[in-house]
Amino acid sequence: MSDAQQPPEPSGFDPARMFRTMEKFGHIAAIGMRYGGHGDDWAEIRLPWQDALVGDAAAGTVASGAIIALMDMTAGLSVWTRIQAFRPMVTLDLRIDYLRAATPGADITGHVQCTRVAREVAFIRGAAHDGDPQDPVAHVAGSFMFTGPVMFR
Repeated sequence: MSDAQQPPEPSGFDPARMFRTMEKFGHIAAIGMRYGGHGDDWAEIRLPWQDALVGDAAAGTVASGAIIALMDMTAGLSVWTRIQAFRPMVTLDLRIDYLRAATPGADITGHVQCTRVAREVAFIRGAAHDGDPQDPVAHVAGSFMFTGPVMFR
């Protein structure tokens, strides 16, 4: 078999390990995001219930900003998972359509798939749910622009 026909070498990039390091810093640590899982082109992050994240005390619902942060981070992780590397990027567009309020006291899970990677832009879609993926809290779609070269694989 020629070099051109050889399968690519397995990547050393591990989204779970990378996220578990990131869990200790910044807004990820501040709101308590936790790694949930990943596949070839998708990622899941969980946002455990906390009273501190409630936006409407009377209803007991999580603030929309916490859900936006969850979905933005999950989207980024799905892109890095698909390209099997950490490459700096910025959010160009992130549309979140809220379908209903999350159940008070329930953890929220973000599940996002990276649907396409072009030269400098990646595209995502996904949903947030509070226990039943068939009954989402919100849908998300967006695009991310790479701002530099791959930093590590």
